[in-house]
Formats: sequence, C-alpha cells, structure tokens
Amino acid sequence: MLTKKQSSYSQSVIDQIREDYFEFYANEHIIDLGDLLERITALRIPTQERILREFKLILGEIDSQISYLSENEEKTHTLLSNLVSVEFPENIYVADLIIDDKEIIKEARTQLNFKKYKANKSLIVKLALLLANKSSDAWVCYENKLFTFINLEKDVNIFNGIVDKNNIEILSSQDLCHSTTIDNLNIFKQLLHKATTERLKLRDVYWNQENKSFYFTSEENHRSETWVGKKKATRTVYEKVLSKKDPTKIAHHKHLSFSLSFMNIEDLWFCNIIPSWLYTYNGYKKSRFHEDLLSKQKRLEHNQSVKNLVRFLAYFLAHDTPSRASEISYKNLLEMTSETGPILTDALLITDDTEEKIWEGIE
Repeated sequence: MLTKKQSSYSQSVIDQIREDYFEFYANEHIIDLGDLLERITALRIPTQERILREFKLILGEIDSQISYLSENEEKTHTLLSNLVSVEFPENIYVADLIIDDKEIIKEARTQLNFKKYKANKSLIVKLALLLANKSSDAWVCYENKLFTFINLEKDVNIFNGIVDKNNIEILSSQDLCHSTTIDNLNIFKQLLHKATTERLKLRDVYWNQENKSFYFTSEENHRSETWVGKKKATRTVYEKVLSKKDPTKIAHHKHLSFSLSFMNIEDLWFCNIIPSWLYTYNGYKKSRFHEDLLSKQKRLEHNQSVKNLVRFLAYFLAHDTPSRASEISYKNLLEMTSETGPILTDALLITDDTEEKIWEGIE
C-alpha cells in the first residue's frame, strides 16, 4: 500500500471475497511503506546496496529527479497551435441567378474554347464572368442563388447580368455561421474559403484544385517573403529548380503550399493552417515526381521547422490589410498555456536559422 495501512482488517470479509480461489492473509500480505522499510533494514548491507542499485537503474538518480521536479514545479507550459482567428464581414448578400445556362455554354464553346456541353451552376457563373471580362472567386452558388460578402447593393456591377439586382437579400453572417443546419454552415465555410482565394491571388498565391491547397508562385526564378518575429527574416516560398544533368532545363518548380480549414470553437471562428510543398512541372500542374520529392522534403522536417512554417504563414495571412469591408481578415494564432488555457497571441513570433536549410535540402 502507498498509504499507511489500517490497524486491523477483517479476515472473514476477505475470505468471503476470495472464495478459496487464492490465499490471502491480512496480517501477512497487507504491507505499507513502513513494513517495506523494516524488511529492507533487516537485510545485510551488501543486499541493501544491491537493492539501491536496482532502484537507481529503474528510477534514475533520485536527487536529480527531485531537483528536476522542484525546478519545473512552478513553470508554465505553453503550446502554440496552428489555429488562426478569423474576422469576417457582418453581412452576407444573396441574389437570384438570372443567367441562361445553355446560352452561356454555347458562348463559352465559341469564345473560350470550352469543350463540355454541360456544367454545374458554379462553373456556369465562372464562365459568365469570364465572358464579361470580369473575375471574382468570392462567391458561392446554392439552389440557384449567389451568396457573397460583396455588397451587391453597391458593387453589383461585377455580377451585372448574372444576378437579379432588384431582388437582393441581406443575411446576418452570425445567423449563418451559428446555424444548426449543415447546408448553412457549409455555405459559410465555403464563403470564407472563396473570399480567402480571392484575396490571396492578388498576392500571387493561388488555389490548386488537384492538390487541394494554396501555393506561392512567381514569374521570377525565385521568390522570398520578408517577415518579422523577434528579428527580421526571409523565407523562400518559390523557386525554379534546374536539372543537375542539364542546367539549361528546369527540373521542376518548388512551391511552399498550405491548406486551410475553418472551424467554430466556442462561438469564435478559426482557420487551421497545414503547411506543405507542391512540386510542379510548369508552375501550376503537379509534377509526376511530386510524391517522391515531397516525401524527401518531409524527412528533413522536424518540429521546430514545421512550427516556423505555421508562424510564417500566420504572419503572411495576418499582414494583408483588407481594402474593403466585404473582405475577411486573419488575426492571431491560438496559444494554450497550462495556467490560463487558450489565449490569442500575436503571429509575430521568433524564427530560427533552420528554416532556409530545410528549404534548401531538396533540389
């Protein structure tokens, strides 16, 4: 027993429980630390020393263990998550779609070299925008309606001829994001993703549908981004990798990539950042060597390098000031401490010198 044993135990009760399955006698088999110490001190000194050696092998140096536990007793442990808080516009604008699907596909086949004869509603809207020389990804289609954070009462021109501008409904974002209906939540999450896609492409970060991730790109041979932790640092986010056999040819393009997913935690919305890499053969199409190159890259990573990637991406997302009230914004990383629980902390965090080494590891 780890605690002091009682002065006496009922042997008759013990006998009823064990029912002759095994022998157990209270006076003999119930012992506490005092009994154990008494038995050890009765042993010969060499035997006591041997027992002490065995305990040291099992537990390590007792003094150092006690010292370690004492030193760390009052320390606060901090866990940095990969969750970034998200703020979004107050309203969502909804309008009926008024486009003729067959006519849009007919024009797209003629003017855009579109090959298909059928398309879903989202693709129809995208084609209609392209035919009108307009571009926006910040919308979602559902049941022949268009949902967007864009104020359709003021900025309807982008969807001119696509939605009924005389019948615009305004919904509260809070009503949609806290809805118990799965369809409403999915619409809201898609809107966050689409609004992010629209924002990021202005910074040469694009959505790769095949890989289900965002990726950095550039027209130059190399791209790096500056960010600030406790010190100013740069991170390589894209480069053209030349063939070792023939340096005049491009082996592949290496892109820093990341996926985002959105979730509600205690009525606050967060974005989950998962960093990775994308290897393409032409700057946007996945290379047939992607999986092998990615596997080699992952083997070079360690916890600190992944943490720094998350920190950098959080900084990159947070330092893009919205130019309009219809745009979402990313704020702080979620940090958890043993004393305070989850708190929000600034995305400006310290870097180390390993991040560029990890990038340079795979060519």
